[in-house]
Amino acid sequence: MQPNFYYYESGKKYYREVPNEMEEVVRDNCTGLQASSSTAVQEDEYVWTLRYKQDTVAKFVDSLQNGKAKNVHQAYQKSHIGKSTAYRLKDMMIANPDVTPGLKPRNEVQSIELSIEQKSFLAAYVERYGPRVVLKEVISAFIKNFREIPEEDRSLVYEERVKFLRALRDNQVDYGKNCVFLDGCKLSKDEVKIATKESKKKKDTFISLGSFVCFCADSVLGFSQEAFLAPAMKKRPNVEMVGPAQGTRLDHFRLFVAEVIRILEERQQTGLYFVMENFSWSSDRKVIEAIVKAGHTPVIVPAKSTFLIPSIAFWQKVKNEVRKAPFRSPKDDLVERIKQVVCSISHSDCQTWIAECMMMFEDYHPQE
Repeated sequence: MQPNFYYYESGKKYYREVPNEMEEVVRDNCTGLQASSSTAVQEDEYVWTLRYKQDTVAKFVDSLQNGKAKNVHQAYQKSHIGKSTAYRLKDMMIANPDVTPGLKPRNEVQSIELSIEQKSFLAAYVERYGPRVVLKEVISAFIKNFREIPEEDRSLVYEERVKFLRALRDNQVDYGKNCVFLDGCKLSKDEVKIATKESKKKKDTFISLGSFVCFCADSVLGFSQEAFLAPAMKKRPNVEMVGPAQGTRLDHFRLFVAEVIRILEERQQTGLYFVMENFSWSSDRKVIEAIVKAGHTPVIVPAKSTFLIPSIAFWQKVKNEVRKAPFRSPKDDLVERIKQVVCSISHSDCQTWIAECMMMFEDYHPQE
Protein backbone atom coordinates (compact mmCIF):
# COMPACT_ATOMS: atom_id res chain seq x y z
CA MET A 1 0.00 0.00 0.00
CA GLN A 2 1.42 3.36 -1.06
CA PRO A 3 1.31 6.25 1.44
CA ASN A 4 -0.60 9.47 0.86
CA PHE A 5 1.71 12.46 0.36
CA TYR A 6 0.86 15.96 1.52
CA TYR A 7 2.47 19.29 0.66
CA TYR A 8 2.19 22.29 2.96
CA GLU A 9 2.80 25.62 1.20
CA SER A 10 3.47 27.98 4.08
CA GLY A 11 0.92 30.80 4.12
CA LYS A 12 -0.88 29.41 1.06
CA LYS A 13 -2.59 26.02 0.71
CA TYR A 14 -2.39 22.38 1.80
CA TYR A 15 -2.42 19.71 -0.93
CA ARG A 16 -2.92 15.95 -0.99
CA GLU A 17 -1.35 13.70 -3.63
CA VAL A 18 -3.40 10.53 -3.95
CA PRO A 19 -1.38 7.39 -4.86
CA ASN A 20 -1.83 6.11 -8.42
CA GLU A 21 -0.19 3.64 -10.76
CA MET A 22 2.75 5.96 -11.28
CA GLU A 23 3.79 5.43 -7.68
CA GLU A 24 5.18 2.03 -8.68
CA VAL A 25 7.58 3.86 -10.99
CA VAL A 26 8.73 5.94 -8.04
CA ARG A 27 9.29 2.77 -6.01
CA ASP A 28 11.40 1.29 -8.82
CA ASN A 29 13.52 4.45 -8.94
CA CYS A 30 14.30 4.09 -5.24
CA THR A 31 16.66 1.22 -5.90
CA GLY A 32 19.32 3.75 -6.84
CA LEU A 33 19.19 5.26 -3.37
CA GLN A 34 19.65 1.84 -1.78
CA ALA A 35 22.48 0.61 -3.99
CA SER A 36 25.26 -0.99 -2.04
CA SER A 37 28.85 0.07 -2.38
CA SER A 38 30.84 -1.51 -5.20
CA THR A 39 33.98 -1.57 -3.11
CA ALA A 40 34.61 -4.99 -1.61
CA VAL A 41 35.44 -4.38 2.02
CA GLN A 42 35.38 -6.62 5.04
CA GLU A 43 33.05 -4.64 7.33
CA ASP A 44 34.43 -6.35 10.41
CA GLU A 45 37.97 -5.14 9.65
CA TYR A 46 37.49 -1.58 8.38
CA VAL A 47 35.30 1.44 9.15
CA TRP A 48 34.20 4.05 6.60
CA THR A 49 35.17 7.49 7.98
CA LEU A 50 34.09 9.97 5.26
CA ARG A 51 30.76 11.70 4.64
CA TYR A 52 30.93 10.78 0.94
CA LYS A 53 29.66 7.43 -0.32
CA GLN A 54 32.26 4.77 -1.07
CA ASP A 55 31.10 4.64 -4.69
CA THR A 56 31.79 8.37 -5.04
CA VAL A 57 35.32 8.00 -3.67
CA ALA A 58 35.87 4.93 -5.83
CA LYS A 59 34.98 7.02 -8.90
CA PHE A 60 37.53 9.64 -7.84
CA VAL A 61 40.24 7.00 -7.37
CA ASP A 62 39.42 5.35 -10.70
CA SER A 63 39.70 8.69 -12.52
CA LEU A 64 43.23 9.22 -11.19
CA GLN A 65 44.54 5.67 -11.50
CA ASN A 66 43.19 4.90 -14.98
CA GLY A 67 43.95 8.21 -16.65
CA LYS A 68 40.32 9.37 -16.96
CA ALA A 69 41.40 12.65 -15.38
CA LYS A 70 44.64 14.49 -16.03
CA ASN A 71 44.96 15.81 -12.50
CA VAL A 72 43.28 16.03 -9.12
CA HIS A 73 41.27 19.08 -10.20
CA GLN A 74 39.54 17.18 -13.03
CA ALA A 75 39.06 14.11 -10.85
CA TYR A 76 37.21 15.87 -8.05
CA GLN A 77 35.07 17.79 -10.55
CA LYS A 78 33.98 14.54 -12.23
CA SER A 79 33.26 12.77 -8.95
CA HIS A 80 31.67 15.85 -7.25
CA ILE A 81 34.02 15.76 -4.26
CA GLY A 82 35.18 18.86 -2.42
CA LYS A 83 38.59 20.27 -3.28
CA SER A 84 40.17 19.93 0.18
CA THR A 85 38.80 16.39 0.55
CA ALA A 86 40.17 15.44 -2.88
CA TYR A 87 43.74 16.38 -2.00
CA ARG A 88 43.40 14.61 1.34
CA LEU A 89 42.26 11.48 -0.52
CA LYS A 90 45.26 11.72 -2.82
CA ASP A 91 47.59 11.81 0.20
CA MET A 92 45.83 8.72 1.58
CA MET A 93 46.35 6.91 -1.75
CA ILE A 94 50.06 7.67 -1.67
CA ALA A 95 50.44 6.66 1.99
CA ASN A 96 48.55 3.37 1.63
CA PRO A 97 47.88 2.37 -2.01
CA ASP A 98 46.42 -1.02 -1.04
CA VAL A 99 43.44 0.40 0.89
CA THR A 100 40.64 2.57 -0.45
CA PRO A 101 41.09 6.10 0.95
CA GLY A 102 38.51 6.77 3.62
CA LEU A 103 38.75 3.33 5.20
CA LYS A 104 40.44 2.84 8.56
CA PRO A 105 41.11 -0.35 10.51
CA ARG A 106 38.42 -0.74 13.13
CA ASN A 107 40.95 -1.02 15.94
CA GLU A 108 42.36 2.44 15.02
CA VAL A 109 39.02 4.26 15.25
CA GLN A 110 38.18 5.62 18.67
CA SER A 111 34.57 4.82 19.61
CA ILE A 112 32.28 4.49 22.61
CA GLU A 113 29.01 2.67 23.22
CA LEU A 114 26.17 5.12 23.87
CA SER A 115 23.35 4.28 26.23
CA ILE A 116 19.67 4.41 25.21
CA GLU A 117 19.24 7.79 26.94
CA GLN A 118 22.33 9.24 25.25
CA LYS A 119 21.18 8.16 21.77
CA SER A 120 17.76 9.60 22.47
CA PHE A 121 19.24 12.93 23.66
CA LEU A 122 21.44 13.36 20.56
CA ALA A 123 18.58 12.47 18.17
CA ALA A 124 16.27 14.97 19.88
CA TYR A 125 18.98 17.68 19.80
CA VAL A 126 19.47 17.35 16.03
CA GLU A 127 15.71 17.31 15.44
CA ARG A 128 15.35 20.55 17.41
CA TYR A 129 18.32 22.53 16.08
CA GLY A 130 18.90 20.87 12.71
CA PRO A 131 22.15 19.34 11.38
CA ARG A 132 24.05 22.65 11.40
CA VAL A 133 25.17 22.78 15.02
CA VAL A 134 28.25 24.03 16.87
CA LEU A 135 30.18 21.02 18.12
CA LYS A 136 31.21 22.72 21.38
CA GLU A 137 27.56 23.53 22.14
CA VAL A 138 26.49 19.94 21.52
CA ILE A 139 29.23 18.59 23.80
CA SER A 140 28.37 21.14 26.49
CA ALA A 141 24.66 20.28 26.36
CA PHE A 142 25.47 16.57 26.38
CA ILE A 143 27.70 16.86 29.48
CA LYS A 144 25.20 19.10 31.25
CA ASN A 145 22.36 16.66 30.59
CA PHE A 146 24.16 13.54 31.80
CA ARG A 147 26.62 14.81 34.43
CA GLU A 148 24.80 17.68 36.11
CA ILE A 149 21.26 16.31 36.43
CA PRO A 150 20.44 15.65 40.09
CA GLU A 151 19.99 12.01 40.95
CA GLU A 152 16.42 12.62 42.12
CA ASP A 153 15.49 14.03 38.68
CA ARG A 154 16.88 10.94 36.98
CA SER A 155 14.78 8.80 39.29
CA LEU A 156 11.71 10.84 38.40
CA VAL A 157 12.28 10.30 34.67
CA TYR A 158 12.69 6.57 35.29
CA GLU A 159 9.46 6.45 37.30
CA GLU A 160 7.57 8.27 34.53
CA ARG A 161 8.74 5.69 32.01
CA VAL A 162 7.73 2.82 34.26
CA LYS A 163 4.31 4.44 34.82
CA PHE A 164 3.89 4.90 31.05
CA LEU A 165 4.71 1.26 30.28
CA ARG A 166 2.41 0.08 33.04
CA ALA A 167 -0.43 2.10 31.49
CA LEU A 168 0.28 0.52 28.10
CA ARG A 169 0.10 -2.93 29.64
CA ASP A 170 -3.07 -2.25 31.67
CA ASN A 171 -4.91 -0.86 28.63
CA GLN A 172 -3.69 -3.65 26.34
CA VAL A 173 -1.87 -1.24 24.06
CA ASP A 174 0.16 -3.24 21.54
CA TYR A 175 2.54 -1.26 19.32
CA GLY A 176 2.36 -3.98 16.68
CA LYS A 177 -1.44 -4.32 16.53
CA ASN A 178 -3.52 -1.33 17.59
CA CYS A 179 -1.21 1.71 17.35
CA VAL A 180 -0.29 4.36 14.81
CA PHE A 181 2.74 6.59 15.33
CA LEU A 182 2.80 10.32 14.56
CA ASP A 183 5.97 12.34 14.71
CA GLY A 184 7.62 15.38 13.17
CA CYS A 185 11.13 16.33 12.13
CA LYS A 186 13.03 18.93 10.13
CA LEU A 187 14.85 17.59 7.09
CA SER A 188 17.61 19.77 5.71
CA LYS A 189 19.50 20.23 2.46
CA ASP A 190 22.67 21.48 4.04
CA GLU A 191 25.59 23.36 2.49
CA VAL A 192 24.78 22.57 -1.14
CA LYS A 193 27.45 23.87 -3.50
CA ILE A 194 25.85 25.11 -6.72
CA ALA A 195 27.66 26.55 -9.74
CA THR A 196 25.56 28.06 -12.56
CA LYS A 197 26.55 28.76 -16.15
CA GLU A 198 25.91 32.49 -15.66
CA SER A 199 28.25 32.69 -12.69
CA LYS A 200 31.12 30.36 -11.86
CA LYS A 201 31.04 31.57 -8.27
CA LYS A 202 29.73 28.87 -5.98
CA LYS A 203 27.04 29.65 -3.45
CA ASP A 204 25.93 28.02 -0.23
CA THR A 205 22.22 27.34 0.15
CA PHE A 206 20.32 26.00 3.13
CA ILE A 207 16.85 24.48 2.92
CA SER A 208 14.99 23.12 5.95
CA LEU A 209 11.64 21.38 5.55
CA GLY A 210 9.27 20.63 8.42
CA SER A 211 7.83 17.14 7.93
CA PHE A 212 5.35 14.81 9.63
CA VAL A 213 4.82 11.08 9.28
CA CYS A 214 2.21 8.57 10.38
CA PHE A 215 2.90 4.84 10.15
CA CYS A 216 1.81 1.61 11.74
CA ALA A 217 2.99 -2.02 11.68
CA ASP A 218 1.53 -2.45 8.19
CA SER A 219 2.92 0.53 6.29
CA VAL A 220 3.43 4.28 6.13
CA LEU A 221 -0.06 5.81 6.07
CA GLY A 222 0.85 9.38 5.25
CA PHE A 223 3.76 11.77 4.91
CA SER A 224 3.47 15.55 4.92
CA GLN A 225 6.20 18.08 4.23
CA GLU A 226 6.66 21.76 3.61
CA ALA A 227 7.06 22.34 -0.11
CA PHE A 228 6.48 24.80 -2.92
CA LEU A 229 4.46 23.12 -5.67
CA ALA A 230 4.90 24.15 -9.29
CA PRO A 231 1.67 25.12 -11.09
CA ALA A 232 1.94 22.01 -13.29
CA MET A 233 2.06 19.80 -10.19
CA LYS A 234 -1.11 21.37 -8.79
CA LYS A 235 -3.01 20.61 -12.02
CA ARG A 236 -2.34 16.88 -11.88
CA PRO A 237 -5.53 14.81 -11.54
CA ASN A 238 -4.25 13.05 -8.42
CA VAL A 239 -3.38 16.30 -6.59
CA GLU A 240 -6.17 18.08 -4.75
CA MET A 241 -6.37 20.96 -2.28
CA VAL A 242 -7.21 20.05 1.30
CA GLY A 243 -7.46 23.54 2.79
CA PRO A 244 -5.68 26.82 3.50
CA ALA A 245 -2.25 26.86 5.14
CA GLN A 246 -1.68 29.49 7.82
CA GLY A 247 2.07 28.97 7.84
CA THR A 248 2.73 27.57 11.32
CA ARG A 249 4.06 24.19 12.43
CA LEU A 250 1.00 23.65 14.64
CA ASP A 251 -1.39 24.40 11.77
CA HIS A 252 0.55 21.95 9.60
CA PHE A 253 0.24 19.23 12.25
CA ARG A 254 -3.48 19.83 12.78
CA LEU A 255 -4.19 19.47 9.06
CA PHE A 256 -2.10 16.31 8.88
CA VAL A 257 -3.85 14.71 11.88
CA ALA A 258 -7.22 15.40 10.23
CA GLU A 259 -6.00 13.64 7.08
CA VAL A 260 -4.69 10.66 9.07
CA ILE A 261 -8.11 10.30 10.69
CA ARG A 262 -9.71 10.39 7.23
CA ILE A 263 -7.34 7.69 5.96
CA LEU A 264 -8.20 5.44 8.92
CA GLU A 265 -11.92 5.98 8.32
CA GLU A 266 -11.47 4.86 4.71
CA ARG A 267 -9.70 1.76 5.98
CA GLN A 268 -12.53 1.27 8.53
CA GLN A 269 -10.12 1.25 11.44
CA THR A 270 -11.33 2.58 14.79
CA GLY A 271 -10.28 2.37 18.41
CA LEU A 272 -6.58 2.87 17.68
CA TYR A 273 -3.95 4.53 19.86
CA PHE A 274 -2.21 7.61 18.42
CA VAL A 275 1.30 7.42 19.92
CA MET A 276 3.08 10.79 19.79
CA GLU A 277 6.26 12.30 21.17
CA ASN A 278 6.11 14.80 24.03
CA PHE A 279 6.00 18.07 22.05
CA SER A 280 3.77 21.12 22.41
CA TRP A 281 1.88 20.38 19.19
CA SER A 282 1.13 16.78 20.21
CA SER A 283 -0.80 17.97 23.31
CA ASP A 284 -2.67 20.71 21.44
CA ARG A 285 -6.34 20.84 22.52
CA LYS A 286 -7.74 20.75 18.97
CA VAL A 287 -5.51 17.81 18.04
CA ILE A 288 -6.58 15.82 21.10
CA GLU A 289 -10.26 16.61 20.52
CA ALA A 290 -10.08 15.53 16.86
CA ILE A 291 -8.45 12.22 17.78
CA VAL A 292 -10.96 11.46 20.56
CA LYS A 293 -13.95 12.50 18.43
CA ALA A 294 -12.88 10.00 15.75
CA GLY A 295 -12.94 7.17 18.32
CA HIS A 296 -9.21 6.90 18.90
CA THR A 297 -7.03 7.48 21.97
CA PRO A 298 -4.04 9.86 22.13
CA VAL A 299 -0.92 8.51 23.85
CA ILE A 300 2.00 10.85 24.61
CA VAL A 301 5.31 9.32 25.66
CA PRO A 302 7.10 10.78 28.71
CA ALA A 303 9.57 13.64 28.37
CA LYS A 304 13.17 12.74 27.46
CA SER A 305 11.99 9.31 26.26
CA THR A 306 12.01 9.53 22.49
CA PHE A 307 13.31 5.95 22.24
CA LEU A 308 9.87 4.75 23.42
CA ILE A 309 8.44 5.61 19.99
CA PRO A 310 9.76 3.82 16.86
CA SER A 311 9.64 6.93 14.67
CA ILE A 312 13.30 7.69 15.48
CA ALA A 313 14.33 4.74 13.31
CA PHE A 314 12.09 6.04 10.51
CA TRP A 315 13.76 9.46 10.50
CA GLN A 316 17.21 7.91 10.66
CA LYS A 317 16.50 5.84 7.57
CA VAL A 318 15.11 8.82 5.66
CA LYS A 319 18.05 11.07 6.57
CA ASN A 320 20.66 8.42 5.79
CA GLU A 321 19.17 7.61 2.39
CA VAL A 322 18.65 11.27 1.45
CA ARG A 323 22.23 12.19 2.32
CA LYS A 324 23.93 9.22 0.66
CA ALA A 325 24.52 11.15 -2.54
CA PRO A 326 25.45 14.86 -2.69
CA PHE A 327 23.02 17.40 -4.16
CA ARG A 328 24.65 18.42 -7.41
CA SER A 329 22.36 21.12 -8.79
CA PRO A 330 19.33 23.28 -7.92
CA LYS A 331 17.20 20.76 -9.86
CA ASP A 332 18.14 18.00 -7.42
CA ASP A 333 14.95 18.42 -5.39
CA LEU A 334 15.01 17.55 -1.68
CA VAL A 335 11.21 17.10 -1.64
CA GLU A 336 11.27 14.52 -4.41
CA ARG A 337 14.24 12.69 -2.93
CA ILE A 338 12.45 12.41 0.43
CA LYS A 339 9.36 11.08 -1.36
CA GLN A 340 11.39 8.37 -3.07
CA VAL A 341 12.85 7.22 0.24
CA VAL A 342 9.44 7.13 1.95
CA CYS A 343 8.04 5.07 -0.95
CA SER A 344 10.87 2.57 -0.48
CA ILE A 345 9.95 1.86 3.17
CA SER A 346 8.49 -1.62 3.38
CA HIS A 347 6.16 -3.56 5.64
CA SER A 348 9.14 -5.37 7.18
CA ASP A 349 10.88 -2.04 7.93
CA CYS A 350 7.92 -0.85 10.02
CA GLN A 351 7.66 -4.14 11.87
CA THR A 352 11.40 -4.20 12.59
CA TRP A 353 11.39 -0.68 14.02
CA ILE A 354 8.43 -1.47 16.25
CA ALA A 355 9.99 -4.72 17.46
CA GLU A 356 13.30 -3.00 18.27
CA CYS A 357 11.45 -0.25 20.15
CA MET A 358 9.49 -2.79 22.21
CA MET A 359 12.72 -4.58 23.13
CA MET A 360 13.78 -1.43 24.99
CA PHE A 361 10.72 -1.79 27.22
CA GLU A 362 12.57 -4.55 29.08
CA ASP A 363 14.91 -1.98 30.66
CA TYR A 364 11.90 -0.30 32.26
CA HIS A 365 9.75 -3.27 33.04
CA PRO A 366 6.93 -2.23 35.40
CA GLN A 367 7.43 -3.68 38.83
CA GLU A 368 4.44 -4.90 40.75
